[in-house]
Amino acid sequence: MSFSIDTQHRADGVVLHLSGQLDISSADVLRATLDHTVADRPNRLVLDMSELDYMSSAGLRCLASAHQQMGEDIQLVVTGARREIIDIIRLAGLDHAITLIGRLT
Repeated sequence: MSFSIDTQHRADGVVLHLSGQLDISSADVLRATLDHTVADRPNRLVLDMSELDYMSSAGLRCLASAHQQMGEDIQLVVTGARREIIDIIRLAGLDHAITLIGRLT
């Protein structure tokens, strides 16, 4: 399955809807989208992973890089992620920097 990103601008920030498989072959697409989005300095950046089937360590590196670029003034949120993806985020220690929520409201 391919990887895709749909961007939604909201009053409280930006939502990136991720779908498919995030691996080494698709990580550059996410990295470029995150770089562009973070440059606009939204209050909050939400990664909706409810349709993401898989995330490799390359995807995890994208999240870590985005967090470093954002600093403390932008809230990074992951929502709807599968248990396996949440476990990867926690094992990497990024759950202290990323807010994990069940569903996007």
